[in-house]
Amino acid sequence: MARDLKHPVWNVYDVLRTVRLNVLYNQIKLSKVVNWNTFFEISIAITAPSSALASIHIFQGVIGQELWRFLVAITAVLAVVKPFLGFINKIKAKEALISSYEIAFHELEKLRIEIHNTQKYDNGHMLKLEEVRTTLHDVQKKYPSTGKGDKKLASMLKAQVETEFPSASFYLPPR
Repeated sequence: MARDLKHPVWNVYDVLRTVRLNVLYNQIKLSKVVNWNTFFEISIAITAPSSALASIHIFQGVIGQELWRFLVAITAVLAVVKPFLGFINKIKAKEALISSYEIAFHELEKLRIEIHNTQKYDNGHMLKLEEVRTTLHDVQKKYPSTGKGDKKLASMLKAQVETEFPSASFYLPPR
């Protein structure tokens, strides 16, 4: 039996997969910001004037002292630049965005299961989908995209989402 690819229930499944893609994509982007923040924090801590690393034997010779001065100079620049990069604000915003997407995903997953269990797609289901879409619209207004997406990452994650949620796994009620 052929699957009806124009059935309105596909709206639920398409939004579900898109939201899942957004969760995964933003989790990876968040981890990159967290990693950069951690790099800056560790670099600054290591070369702090009170750091025990300065007393290590390797930094006592002429070359070691020059290397230490170079590291301290680089770290001074990092310490000045770090607040302007806004890592903490970016992390908080990404966490809030991911949380919003995860809530929407949970609602869509409940809707998907309900459609499967009731073996129908009715006006109540359509209303629930519209509620989630309204929420997603509000999320996108609150956290607008910069437009500089990583297409390669998105393509890789799209394949992952299609593996998690293959078209054949979705229930299609009769019209």
